[in-house]
Amino acid sequence: MGNTNTHLDQPQVKRTVPGYFWQRFPRDCRSQCSYVPPVSAGQVVKAIDLTSTLRACSSMGHSPTITWWTDCQFVPFDDSKLLTCIGLHMGHGQRFPLNLPACSTNGVINVWCLDKHKRGCTAIQRKTSLRQPHCQMLPDGKYVCYLESSGVIMRNITDTREYYRREAFFKYGIYRFCSMSPDELHISVIMQIKNVFHLYVFSTLYFYSYKEVSCTDVFPPFPSTSNSYATEHVECAFSPDSQYIAVSTSMGQLFVVKRQGLTLYRGVIPGIVSKDLELASPRSYDFDPRFKHEVIAFCTSDWVLQAFNLDTGTLLWEEALPEGFGNPQCLKYNQNGTMISIAGSEAKVALLSGSNGDYLSVLDCTVQCIHYAMNIQPSTGMYPTILRMSFTHDSSHMAMASTDGLVRIWKLPVFLSLQSLCRLKILQCVKANKVHKLPLPPKLKSFILCSPTR
Repeated sequence: MGNTNTHLDQPQVKRTVPGYFWQRFPRDCRSQCSYVPPVSAGQVVKAIDLTSTLRACSSMGHSPTITWWTDCQFVPFDDSKLLTCIGLHMGHGQRFPLNLPACSTNGVINVWCLDKHKRGCTAIQRKTSLRQPHCQMLPDGKYVCYLESSGVIMRNITDTREYYRREAFFKYGIYRFCSMSPDELHISVIMQIKNVFHLYVFSTLYFYSYKEVSCTDVFPPFPSTSNSYATEHVECAFSPDSQYIAVSTSMGQLFVVKRQGLTLYRGVIPGIVSKDLELASPRSYDFDPRFKHEVIAFCTSDWVLQAFNLDTGTLLWEEALPEGFGNPQCLKYNQNGTMISIAGSEAKVALLSGSNGDYLSVLDCTVQCIHYAMNIQPSTGMYPTILRMSFTHDSSHMAMASTDGLVRIWKLPVFLSLQSLCRLKILQCVKANKVHKLPLPPKLKSFILCSPTR
């Protein structure tokens, strides 16, 4: 997929990293808004209206009857660029407005340059999207992986004419979600065939080699049939060492399988967690990037954050979410695993320590500039759902995508150690794919690249 890919053969894990220097978040990145006071930590520094890329329907972008499914991710090792996608989304019992322009049903993927001197937006894809579109940057920082109705696409973000396609095998199968492994050697895909969800794993080196298993077969508590499968959401994600795959559902289950053989490694919910609890949301979990695969954090339906060791099945720590936080909607670790962000349904985001769950800060999405603040939606009587979060490489900022069609970029409180400052300085002077050549211990080189060190 290009000669910029460099696989770092380290004692612990293999990862793919870009062939360029780390680019920090632009200091002058602010929306042109006279209402915005000087930005301090815990405030929104910029908001991107993704509906503006749907030209014919941009005037309807913030209609209270419309919900947008959005996604965002900073480009690996380049905090000056942000990948986003948007698609029209209808929830349970909702119908499309009769006067909605046809183009608004298109899924649009863009890469935004946040530097004011190079500011611009590159369109990656404008074809018909899935019901819940998702996109993910490959670790090399060069390609984006996403789904179309016909299969899996990997497209170059600088030369959009260059792409790879993985065609659908089954005439009646529907692609629902995809995830790229950190070593860039495998893609996991959730596919729905009639009323059964299947997990597929494709090789990127041999694009027509794959393994497949039914989610019900590998994890019996997974519902076998459902009349509402068209509206259910199932996601998958690789562990930091690329050897395990977690599968989560909007029905409240979470389990982990081994990539080789697709056999069950650990049932999490239900399993090591009480059968009376459910996963709060299919996006309310994440692997701790400091470990190869052993540690996973997730929020349960009783509004408690828990971190478990999957190897031993033991609880490492837990923390109850604050009052007035609402139902957990999304969870994300920062790049080096020192911080966890959790978004709640009451338009609040909690920042916690990745080591013990201690509270660091709480961000309030309602106390912002009038152009950035979240407001209760008249059609639902609730705040927009926060779907996805992404940290910059130095954790100075965080992007947050929500169903109102906006991506808000927050300036975060600084919690950097001397080690972290040294790591970032090295990445500004040494290209990421050259770090393995430094005369340093393997564990320290893994720390510089935010690879698992434990």
